[in-house]
Amino acid sequence: MESKLQTECNKFLKKVGVPYLHLEKGRGNGKRHRAGVPDIITWLKPISFFELKTKTGKLSEEQVQFEEMCIEQKHLYYVVDDLDIFKSLILSIYKL
Repeated sequence: MESKLQTECNKFLKKVGVPYLHLEKGRGNGKRHRAGVPDIITWLKPISFFELKTKTGKLSEEQVQFEEMCIEQKHLYYVVDDLDIFKSLILSIYKL
């Protein structure tokens, strides 16, 4: 379910032309990035971080720490469980 949301969010960002980075989780024993880094990072100002979750998904301790770090640094950080909410946030943040 979360992967479907990620796919749809990626499609929307491409459609509206917002540059972004989608970090895929590492497979197997190898780690591809720091634990807690959110699923999507947009590269327009303001840089924004989006953690995508299912309706019942919970943030890990590492994700909570990353969220706190973003907030301390005055970055935008969102936990999103719905495509329409994601779309509204992107349209609002970037005034599209």
